[in-house]
Amino acid sequence: MNATLAAAAPTPIRPYAIAAASMDAHTLATLLHLDPDPDPVLHQTAFATRHVREKETLIRAGDECRNLYVVRSGFFRSSYLDRSGSIQGLGFPMTGDTLGADGLATGRHTAEAVALDCSEVVVIPVARLTALSRSHAALATLFYRLISREIVRDQCSLFLLGSLGAEARVAAFLLDLSDRFCALGYSRTMFNLRMTRQDIGNYLGLKIETVSRILSGLAQQGLISVHHRAVEILDPAALRLAVEDAARRTAPRAG
Repeated sequence: MNATLAAAAPTPIRPYAIAAASMDAHTLATLLHLDPDPDPVLHQTAFATRHVREKETLIRAGDECRNLYVVRSGFFRSSYLDRSGSIQGLGFPMTGDTLGADGLATGRHTAEAVALDCSEVVVIPVARLTALSRSHAALATLFYRLISREIVRDQCSLFLLGSLGAEARVAAFLLDLSDRFCALGYSRTMFNLRMTRQDIGNYLGLKIETVSRILSGLAQQGLISVHHRAVEILDPAALRLAVEDAARRTAPRAG
């Protein structure tokens, strides 16, 4: 952490009236799966929440980056549209994930975020969080850790797309969803895909026909069961082993 921030004497914060449609920073840290700092400023600082309808666009590419958003409930699709009109899926943020960090570098968003379900987000004004972070180390730490989590997620996505074959990508994608749902207290083995096959293909760099073929193939192997958007992972260990084997085959050899 910046030593100046850590050493700065905190200035008094005016008590913030927390309405029903808001979340304090201490609860926000818990939502982000971060260990909350005991500093009382986290309880005294609150951010508004916002409901987002299914298929509603929360962030548009080119918009000024005024806010970051943390998903409180629901499911989103984040994607980038290049100049040729090709869509690259960037991920599927769900509860505890952050949206909008791509706009911090230039002040404008490069990606869009669309709700795939009725959702709710915590709205974090960038200017306000930056100002508070200058005088309150606990909020600065929360901000840094929030951004660092996004960097880690980006690194995992690069590994998925850059080192695995098509079948392993789909298997790894299903296992990642399984882990994320489990972390939220839902079933690890049975869940619904909120996204379409086309969305999955855009994210994994695969054609929709390839995604459908691989899902059918995994089902024929007895690893999963698929009915429309309902997925059941029948043999998690074998599915994970298939991904690990694929990663070992493609890993660069030493020397």
